[in-house]
Amino acid sequence: MELVVGDVHPIDIHLTRAEGSICTAKLIAFLDWATGRVWCDLIAFDKRGGVNNRDVIEVFAAMVEHPAFGLPEALYIDSGKEFAFATYLDAARTLTVPGFHGLAHTLRVVNALPYNAPAKPIERWFGDFESRYLSSVPGWISGNRMNKRQEAIGRTVAPYGTFEDFVPAFFGLLKAYHSVPTGKQSGLKGLSPNAIFQQHVATGWSAITMSRDEVRASVARRVERTVIQGAFQIRGRRWSCEELWQYAYRRSDIRTRAIVAQQKT
Repeated sequence: MELVVGDVHPIDIHLTRAEGSICTAKLIAFLDWATGRVWCDLIAFDKRGGVNNRDVIEVFAAMVEHPAFGLPEALYIDSGKEFAFATYLDAARTLTVPGFHGLAHTLRVVNALPYNAPAKPIERWFGDFESRYLSSVPGWISGNRMNKRQEAIGRTVAPYGTFEDFVPAFFGLLKAYHSVPTGKQSGLKGLSPNAIFQQHVATGWSAITMSRDEVRASVARRVERTVIQGAFQIRGRRWSCEELWQYAYRRSDIRTRAIVAQQKT
């Protein structure tokens, strides 16, 4: 976890929505460069849409909470708006919200140059995982969106199934990837990502973890709101709790991104 590379990638496999239309899933992934292990999650939309900041926060927070991953020392990402939360990570070291201990070490954020996908190591992983694993899955349309694979002339590839059908299949392939020895040219000395990870654990490595709520608070943006009758307003919604009654008619700092993330869950 010295260097973790994050990105969002389309999964080129046809799936069906509830009303019968065709869609594809998006993969939010974080690659541990030292071991080749990948922490990720899938997302699909009921209609047209894209991955947003909140979606990436939730996947990142789940990784930081997990004892086999935890906090990276350096996070290498692009400058897309879905990774905007990373700009708040430096401030997390001075977090003073009761119940949250903040980051235990310095987390350095590195932004890749725009329009330079080959510079990100995770792009190579996407291509390798797609060619070795996803290309064998029914519904695969190939990685070239301008020249999609077809079952017959003029007929698109039949979908794999629903998003819910696809999720366990994808994570089964990811489990296989983590367990299968790699080629010696991969940089992992012909071992599997899991085997490399166990070597690090055997020599004393352990994760620095935070709970998901701690991460959400760490990447929150501060805004001021006046507390009236034990509540405040954000984005047209009223928020209240018992602790707010002591701040009646006082302007208080509110961490909005943390609130939005918790609202979703």
